[in-house]
Amino acid sequence: MAGGDCALGGEPSRGGRALRGRDPRRERRGERTDAAGFNVRTRVHEYGGTPYTLSRGALYFSNFSDQRLYVQRPDEAPVALTPEGYRYADCEPNAGGHPAVCVREDHTGNGEPKNAIVALDAAGSGAGTVLSTGAISSPTLA
Repeated sequence: MAGGDCALGGEPSRGGRALRGRDPRRERRGERTDAAGFNVRTRVHEYGGTPYTLSRGALYFSNFSDQRLYVQRPDEAPVALTPEGYRYADCEPNAGGHPAVCVREDHTGNGEPKNAIVALDAAGSGAGTVLSTGAISSPTLA
């Protein structure tokens, strides 16, 4: 992901949507610059939201199969930041480059999922601290 370029688009051979970090030098040699087995897509609010953000050369994204939030740094495999049972979208990075706030759906209980804006731990541990609940969409940091 040199240069921070990415493209989000459908790849039928990969079962649908995926995000590709782009490194033109490697692509000219026919090398893939994304992580095989990952599909950058979220089901927050069922229709989805923005499934990724880039910050300081790192890609933070929701993976469709488990809806966990991951980070992928250049030339490294993605690493899960959040536990299973939650969905994430519309993450906003903080000044330190880590996702500070995200929309989260909690699917760990019975009944309807609980929507919230959450603050994430920069170390990537836990599901996030609830900041606001109710009708939730597109948090921004001012």
